[in-house]
Amino acid sequence: MPTAPTERRTRRITRASALALLAFGTTCLAVLAWKHPDDLIGRATCPWFLLTGTRCAGCGMTRALHLILHGQVLEAVRHNVMILVIAPFGVATYRYLILALVRGRYPIVRGWPPWLAYPLIAIVIFQFAYRVVIDLRATFGS
Repeated sequence: MPTAPTERRTRRITRASALALLAFGTTCLAVLAWKHPDDLIGRATCPWFLLTGTRCAGCGMTRALHLILHGQVLEAVRHNVMILVIAPFGVATYRYLILALVRGRYPIVRGWPPWLAYPLIAIVIFQFAYRVVIDLRATFGS
């Protein structure tokens, strides 16, 4: 079995990657639950906003996650409705990483099924367009 050492090395690297992702994610969530985003980095501005003056689909996501961690779901949705799509994927990713570490198996995710991928892409495009239209209406009046 000449591939056994390579498989063991790959498994160690994969386990270390999963542990690192869990540690990093948990640390970020703990800090975000502890401090408000404005207290951590000041009033954050994204490159898209600096270039165009309009909000992108991700604007308000950090504040929304902070509010979700404090149980304020409705206020989080007011900051960014995409938190309702992103949060379940975050929970699923945590679950996947923890189960992979416990079981010692790291199945490869080959891609998203079209029945899931296309609606998610449509939601992101709609959210982005909605944000741009709202910002343009606020800028030019209507």
